[in-house]
Amino acid sequence: MINVISIEPGTRLKLVTGALAEVMENIGDGQWLNIRYVEADDASLVGEEELVHASDVKAIVGEG
Repeated sequence: MINVISIEPGTRLKLVTGALAEVMENIGDGQWLNIRYVEADDASLVGEEELVHASDVKAIVGEG
């Protein structure tokens, strides 16, 4: 599991689902991030925001 406590808004993440997401807000509790989907197998998710748990983050890809 990735330590998400220091992840800044704008950081891009690869999720365990294979989706690419951009961090909109770090909730600051070390567990939850508010993300916006940039790429996803389900095209209807692109542009949508949701909370994801640290266990859903596969890798930090870079800055947006």
